[in-house]
Formats: sequence, C-alpha cells, structure tokens
Amino acid sequence: MEEHRRRASANLESCTIFEVEGRPIGMMKVVRSDGEWNLDQLQLEPQFQGHGMGSEILRQLQVAARAAGVLLTLEVLKVNPALRLYERLGFKIVGDEEGIYAMQSET
Repeated sequence: MEEHRRRASANLESCTIFEVEGRPIGMMKVVRSDGEWNLDQLQLEPQFQGHGMGSEILRQLQVAARAAGVLLTLEVLKVNPALRLYERLGFKIVGDEEGIYAMQSET
C-alpha cells in the first residue's frame, strides 16, 4: 500500500488528467528529459478501457516524442495485460528484469 501511495504522488508535475464531459476518467505521467521521455504511468477507469482510448493517447504521445526527437520509454510488469497494447503500438522489449520489461517505442 505504501509503495502505491509513493508512486501515485511521485512526478505530479508530469501528470495529465483526462476528462470526459468534465469528469476525470484517467491520467498519464510522462517524465521528460533531454533525449528521452518516460511513460511513468497511464491509467484509465475500467469502463473506459478496451475502447481504443488508451491506444489513441499512446499514438499521440509517440507522434509528439518523434517530433521532439526523443526516445519514448516505459516499464511494464510482465503480467500486465497492457503489455499487448504496447507491443501492438510498436514498443519493443529492451530490458528484462525480475518481473518487469523495459520497453522503447520503435515509432
């Protein structure tokens, strides 16, 4: 529980809130540095998952990273269903640690 609180409160300056009809439905944290943007978190409420919204958010982030000339990276738990989404959008595994893949966008 403490790890979850720490992660939720970290990098708030990098947070974007997504809204539908004025209601928050998700968030994304992208930590930007010279040469690399790291997708630290992407969350959507369950009823908004599986409808292409996460894919569109990631595609737009990929376009922005490419235009900025930076790498787009992320880490994902090996058991996270989002792994398939990242692979479908062109992210490749570039690191493999205990229970976690490091990934980088190819597009």
